[in-house]
Amino acid sequence: MAPERVAVRGREVYAWHPQGVGRSELAKLITDRRLGVEVTARNWRTVTKLLELADEPDG
Repeated sequence: MAPERVAVRGREVYAWHPQGVGRSELAKLITDRRLGVEVTARNWRTVTKLLELADEPDG
């Protein structure tokens, strides 16, 4: 399995956990308490669904 990856872009932190976030040592390091800011997370399926909803015409 591929190793976990993390990228920081401005205020955003992008993390990839190929074995799942529940088993992730990296995920334990990027928490609200550790970073000192409020943290929220979305899985890729949610991100793509939000993009799909944003592209729908009003009405």
